[in-house]
Amino acid sequence: MVDRAFGEDIRTDCGALSLGKLNSAFRIALKMISGPRFVSESWRKLSNLYDGLGASHGLAHLISVGALCFLWLGLVMFGWARWGDVTVDSGRDLYVAVALAEGRMLYRDVWYLYGPGAPYLNSLLFQIFTTHINVAYIAGALAGLVVTVTLFRCSLYFASLPVAFATGYVVLIQSFGLGIFTYPLPYAYASVYGSVAACLFLLYAIRSAINPTKMNLLWAGLWSATALLMKLEFGLACFCVLVMLHIGVALRQRHGGSCSGIC
Repeated sequence: MVDRAFGEDIRTDCGALSLGKLNSAFRIALKMISGPRFVSESWRKLSNLYDGLGASHGLAHLISVGALCFLWLGLVMFGWARWGDVTVDSGRDLYVAVALAEGRMLYRDVWYLYGPGAPYLNSLLFQIFTTHINVAYIAGALAGLVVTVTLFRCSLYFASLPVAFATGYVVLIQSFGLGIFTYPLPYAYASVYGSVAACLFLLYAIRSAINPTKMNLLWAGLWSATALLMKLEFGLACFCVLVMLHIGVALRQRHGGSCSGIC
């Protein structure tokens, strides 16, 4: 009954909320590609579409984040030690991290397929806490929570609160399933940490597109570099978007567009 009611709310809100904004955004996009003289006016209209996004810390938003956190906690508690398979694939990343914690060097003493970020991060966690699989469980589970909350926040820029909550809900359910494709004990922690960096990059890329402050652009660049250290294809995708973002910001500043004060 709860799922049915929630689904009806989503359909109702989507129908009432999204069509008007999508039509307005589409008309603005057509004007923006019509010629440079429309750029400034287009960005001002785009700013008006997203008025109120800065006030995203209302009670309803906090309740939604709290609900996602409780759901995450339930998935962690009831699924504890049921993820992955250390004898097949998931144990590789644990072995590499333990070897690095013991003083070996990645790529010279230990073969590894992906970037150096994930194994050295797990190695650091093992040295700080203890060499135990529970440390990896918690690190992966927290990564799943960060991805969920980040994508929830990103969704609020384009959709209603129920749709954003549904996005976070789906991410959580998919991230904590049984098997090797899960966040707490995955096939590759490079994918887990890389997705965290990519999602945080997405958040700051959206913020930079709307409000291109130096801090937003700096964080977008840092998270794209972090994604590159974790997994090559994640980082390349982020850097491609970052290049397009800087080109767009430069064109926007050239024609006097401004959307500050939204993020």
